[in-house]
Amino acid sequence: MHASHPTRRPPIAIVGVSALFPGSIGAAPFWRNIVAGNDLITDVPESAWRIADY
Repeated sequence: MHASHPTRRPPIAIVGVSALFPGSIGAAPFWRNIVAGNDLITDVPESAWRIADY
């Protein structure tokens, strides 16, 4: 941001964040896996959804 062009924006609050990280128990281990080049792609387990529904 330039001092000659101040931008006024209303304040915001981040209330919460949630996600599932493949092969990891949280965001930090997920990014360590990504940086290490680990392939975290797997088949979706049958317990997650019924293939017959799709």
